[in-house]
Amino acid sequence: MLRKEPRYGSFSYEISHDRLAEAVREQRRWRLPREVKLGLVMFVVVLVVAAALFTYLFSYFQAESRKRAEVSREQAEQVLDFIIFDLRDRLTALGGRDLLDDIQKRVDDYYERMGSMGESDKILRRKAVSHNTRGDLFFNRGNLESALTSYQNALAILERLAARDPANTEWQRDLSTYYDNIGNMQRAQGDQQAALSSYQQSLQIREKLAARDPANTEWQRYLSFSYNNIGNVQQAQGDQQAALSSYQQSLQIREKLAARDPANTQWQTDLVVSLDKIATVFEKQNPPRKKEVATNYQRILNILRPLAAANRLTADQKGWITDAEKRLDALQK
Repeated sequence: MLRKEPRYGSFSYEISHDRLAEAVREQRRWRLPREVKLGLVMFVVVLVVAAALFTYLFSYFQAESRKRAEVSREQAEQVLDFIIFDLRDRLTALGGRDLLDDIQKRVDDYYERMGSMGESDKILRRKAVSHNTRGDLFFNRGNLESALTSYQNALAILERLAARDPANTEWQRDLSTYYDNIGNMQRAQGDQQAALSSYQQSLQIREKLAARDPANTEWQRYLSFSYNNIGNVQQAQGDQQAALSSYQQSLQIREKLAARDPANTQWQTDLVVSLDKIATVFEKQNPPRKKEVATNYQRILNILRPLAAANRLTADQKGWITDAEKRLDALQK
């Protein structure tokens, strides 16, 4: 590549142009043609697009699979609606506890097999109701600890749902009911303070529901239940004055409901219960407030006797008449 050239009386060496050109040509032979480069770029782009499309389609079909699973499960759960709600209520009214036990076991097995697949909010609520029903069955058998656990499982589900949608009044109502059930178990186990806390949580929910819709008689009636439950604990704790206040708050609600519809047997008997609870507190005061006690028992009789004559009372409720008459006679002696 070096070539000796005479220059101004001397010699110099320089790279031969021919050799240089040949070396450059050799290097150019190893360069990729422009078309190949463009082809490679397009191939990479296609791969990226294909990967993105595959990811999208995979996610899409997964979503579609989930939707199909949800639809299929929802169809199956519609049958459970009848079992969990309608059939349960009918069998309870008929006293079919053994059959209820068998049905509940099958419902439990179903939910265990299905797991969380296709689990919608509706399904979660049904699971909560199923836990609650299991708790009722345990309670009827005297298994308070297992009943409490089942009620707590139902509560845990409803707390999730209610937190997700605080405006859903159905879930709020269920939540308050499960707090009541837990309070009932805690009270039955002798834990009055824990029961009071559960009842107060139920009360807070029901106060909000009743304030949101004052004309809703269902919310008002549930609110009266909460005041009564709290009064029961306060009485058990020996705080008669606090119990009287709670019972009177329940009484105010029930008097309004009973006055609104004198033909509503349920509301009339609710009023009887409140009058009896207040009479019991009056009897325990020192000195006993006999005049107020007598007034309450007379009101109880005035409500129950016409209902009994119209054959609108259960056998137990008819027994209330005899009890009120005896206690009223004892006061008048």
